[in-house]
Amino acid sequence: MKKILLSTIVLIAFAFSIILFDLSCKKTSQAQNLATTTPAQQGKIIYLKNFYGSGTQDYDYGQIWTANYDGTGAQQISITLPANMVIALVAPKVSPDGKTLFFNAFLTSNNADSGNWNIYACNIDGSNVHQVATDASKSVTIAAAY
Repeated sequence: MKKILLSTIVLIAFAFSIILFDLSCKKTSQAQNLATTTPAQQGKIIYLKNFYGSGTQDYDYGQIWTANYDGTGAQQISITLPANMVIALVAPKVSPDGKTLFFNAFLTSNNADSGNWNIYACNIDGSNVHQVATDASKSVTIAAAY
């Protein structure tokens, strides 16, 4: 009789824990749906447009753009950097919440790449530009934003 009673209590506790888990998953799902949408949820891609230096300028630089998944609606993200800083030819990264954009930039000197690379961040619309890391080597690129 004790074994049956104990088994019943264990099964009820197990069932209760499953119900609590299910309820907590629903609350998390609802909270995520209330958050602002990311570029991916809006059906957008973010990409780097490359420009290669020649003649008077001996450095390559990029611009960060967004477009619909089918390539329509391309629009440059307007990013204002300090004087003589340009966006490097390294793919930009978006934070997991889709609100922050990370990218590499470098200082130009005498129309050439000075070797002074930095990592910048800004809001997904290009506002609130700020430096995240200084003197990042050319070989250091943003692996991921997390």
